[in-house]
Amino acid sequence: MSFRYKNEDLENSHKTPNFNSVTKSFNLGIEAHRKTNAKQAALHARHHEDLIRQKEAEEKRKAEEAVYWESRKGWMDRFPFNPIYHPDITFDPEVYNPVGPGGPSDYTTEGQKMARMISNHGFLSAFYENSNRYSPEFEKIHDILLEEGITPDPMLCGWTFTHLVDYHKASTHDLETPWPPDPSITWGEDRMSTWKSMAGRFRTNEYRTIQVDTLPSDAEAARVRQRLIDEIAAEGFLKVNWLEKFAYDSEYEDMLKPGDPLLIK
Repeated sequence: MSFRYKNEDLENSHKTPNFNSVTKSFNLGIEAHRKTNAKQAALHARHHEDLIRQKEAEEKRKAEEAVYWESRKGWMDRFPFNPIYHPDITFDPEVYNPVGPGGPSDYTTEGQKMARMISNHGFLSAFYENSNRYSPEFEKIHDILLEEGITPDPMLCGWTFTHLVDYHKASTHDLETPWPPDPSITWGEDRMSTWKSMAGRFRTNEYRTIQVDTLPSDAEAARVRQRLIDEIAAEGFLKVNWLEKFAYDSEYEDMLKPGDPLLIK
């Protein structure tokens, strides 16, 4: 004999899950999957668009660069400077070693002469690697100096370019505020320093590879400096970063090995 429990319903003793609940859960899963796919598709689309923009920007840059270099062809063809090495003197660390102890003043007259040659070699080596020598600004510097009777050479033109970069960049700042590389001086003092140096280099043979007998007076040098500032647009100089300026470069000096030729022009 079997007994039934009170209120026991044999037909419902093993209920199955509600059909609507299962369907809802299934639909939610599908919706979540769709949202994930949509997000991934959007990310892929943005990435694809970024790649297209990057490619277009690169193509535009290359096109502008090609136009620029085509416009510079005339100056490149008539560029007046070519690397010239000393016909006899080569690097001799026994005479002067730029990575050795002491400075030029600790050496003999011959050693001090080689120290200057090595320093010039470092400047000129960097000069002939710097594409700014073909820039419109450099060309104008060269032509103005030539018109003014100041014999242009690689070092003089290069230093003048650098001074104009520094002068115009300083001019974009509040001249009363500290100069970041040395906060003890202001932007105005830095600008004045490069302003004085620009004319000062015209007045000496020290920063030339071509020595001249006649040097401009202070007044003449100042007038040429002002002409350079007034007649060559600042815009091109403002685009030059500090690594693109012309200056002495100790890396080229340190790379010298005994017997290496030394650039003199």
